[in-house]
Amino acid sequence: TTLHPMFFNAKGLMQQFASVENLFLAFSVFVALLGIVFGGTGKFPGIILLMYGLCIFILIGFTTPNSGAIMRYRAPAAIFILMSALYFWNDLKLLKKKAKSK
Repeated sequence: TTLHPMFFNAKGLMQQFASVENLFLAFSVFVALLGIVFGGTGKFPGIILLMYGLCIFILIGFTTPNSGAIMRYRAPAAIFILMSALYFWNDLKLLKKKAKSK
């Protein structure tokens, strides 16, 4: 659900736009996972937001047969993944500054 269509299997302009959105969501999941692993205290809200979004993505992926419906039904869950990435964004920026100062 998160990675279809991607640039290598997109068949038109609209699917190219969906590929950009999927790339952004994959980057958000990556940022959230980095925040969970390397972030400080207070990870619980970010973990809940990420797991809620990913569970809905999995449910939609198993129950929806075409990519148009997948794009339509996953839009509300994508917001939770983006919120999870934004929750950890400042922690990761501070971690990067600490690494540069050492």
